[in-house]
Formats: sequence, C-alpha cells, structure tokens
Amino acid sequence: MWDKIKDMEINNESKANFLSQYVGYEGQYGNTVCILTYAFSSETEISILIASHIPAFYMILKPLSSISDEDALGVASIFLSKSVTKKDRIFYGKSFIKSYADKGVQMCFHNIHETITAADYLRSRGYALPWNGITIEQQIAAGWVRLVNQ
Repeated sequence: MWDKIKDMEINNESKANFLSQYVGYEGQYGNTVCILTYAFSSETEISILIASHIPAFYMILKPLSSISDEDALGVASIFLSKSVTKKDRIFYGKSFIKSYADKGVQMCFHNIHETITAADYLRSRGYALPWNGITIEQQIAAGWVRLVNQ
C-alpha cells in the first residue's frame, strides 16, 4: 500500500482529494480569496471540483515550524495524560510535529489511530502537512499550497 501512495501523481484528481481535507479554509487564486466548500454557493466560496481544475488555486496554510504552544498541547493531549507537566506536553507535542513533518504518517509514536488523530487536529488548525507521500515542498512546487508568512 505505501508503495502505491508514494507513487501518487500530482494531477487534478489528486489535487481534489488533497483539497477535500481543507474544506472550510481559505484558498486563493489571483487576487480572489475564497472559502473552500463541497458545493459552490456564493461569491466568496469555491467548490473542491472547480478549485482542483484552476491551476492557480492554492490553499493558504501555516508551516509546522510556526506551531504554537497551544497547538503543541493539543497534539500532546492525544498521546499524554494531563498528569504530565505542561512544559513536557509542549515539548512532546513539538517533538511529534517535527517527526511527522519529517516522516509523515509512516511514523507512529503509539499507534496509527493516534497519529492520524494528531494529523487531523493539525490540519483542522490550518497547518500544511505531508499527504499521501507528497511532501509539503512538493505541494508548494505543484502550486497547491502557499505558506503564511513565507
């Protein structure tokens, strides 16, 4: 299975699948900023299907390097009990995030469910993540993602 994922092509279909993770977040093409939706319903929204066919459409996401202490705590809460000190939970959360950024979902701290839950949490907070063997750098090069403040 991992070999098939690693060979994923960068095309409109894979772009649509990638974009589906970020429904409700801001994307942009040209000077137009819009919210990504499943179905078009207003001038400030764009559907995944349409966005995936606009080469200039990209998601505006945060780099993992800008992780806040609050978001690191959110990640750590998936793995650790509250009895662990706040400082240690922040350290653990940031350590997970660094490892995830380097290795993606293939790297599991405890089990795959917790790793995927942590990735979903980060995605829900607007962070760019590796996806199906496509690195953040490849997402940027393909024009799917632009990182905030970079």
